[in-house]
Amino acid sequence: MKGLYNRSAAVLALFVLVNGVVFLCRGWLERKGLDVGLLLVANLVLFLLSLTGFFIMMQGLRASSTFGFLRSVYMSLLLKLLVVIVALFGYLYFHEGRINRPALFSSLGLYVIYMVIEIRQLMRATAKRTDG
Repeated sequence: MKGLYNRSAAVLALFVLVNGVVFLCRGWLERKGLDVGLLLVANLVLFLLSLTGFFIMMQGLRASSTFGFLRSVYMSLLLKLLVVIVALFGYLYFHEGRINRPALFSSLGLYVIYMVIEIRQLMRATAKRTDG
């Protein structure tokens, strides 16, 4: 369990960093037209999705076959896809179709950053598994 915590520390650090920056720069971001609420909710959803997906894929690494690992990767991908689509439709529904593009593109950027961290941590875990 300690190994999983160490590997997920980067995701936790990103979550705390983004929340800290958003809270510190809230006034400036709102003056620039960014929906801070959307950015904070997107950060929370992406953080939870990233942790969940990472734990699913780490379980897949323990599988005895490559098929088991691939199944966990696809399960993680589908989970993320469905949750993001539901969140986007929920956002559109509650905001009556009005889209805050700066916040939406910032959320997309956060998704890419979370994905890069998750993949980097997973590659480190597989490298240690194959080396040792």
